[in-house]
Amino acid sequence: MAEDARTIRVQAAVEHRRVPGRLVVSITESGETGHYALVDDGSVPGDIPMDGLWTAVCPIGQSRFVEVELTAMNEVGSSVLYHRVVHVPAQDEVALDFFLESTDHGLAAHRVPWLPSVGSDEYLGGEITLTLAFGWGFLVLLYVGFLVLLGRKR
Repeated sequence: MAEDARTIRVQAAVEHRRVPGRLVVSITESGETGHYALVDDGSVPGDIPMDGLWTAVCPIGQSRFVEVELTAMNEVGSSVLYHRVVHVPAQDEVALDFFLESTDHGLAAHRVPWLPSVGSDEYLGGEITLTLAFGWGFLVLLYVGFLVLLGRKR
């Protein structure tokens, strides 16, 4: 996997902070796979030890799509909780968040929607520009209305 400044920050919130054994995320990009252990010991920058949020930071190249596999392992064996090809936005760090819950069949992973970081190209898209345009238009309309009211009083 090409070393680059881009990363995927994979986080998994574990139900009731129960330790599932070991969590590993595999990232496949351009045919090359990297395996990264998710930890909850504070060794990953920004991680708070023992808070129930398991974290791994995985370097990626410039691909727009990567294959992600989240696996839980314990002394009995391993279980794939999530396996999908995901879109990677064009930003330096991308968040990929999960919630893990216990079911009758073992652990289940649910992808949690995330919002782009404030300041990213996706966040500052057309919606912001449109909102600002309407806001300025409204202020100009108020100003003109105020001037018209002042003109009538004279």
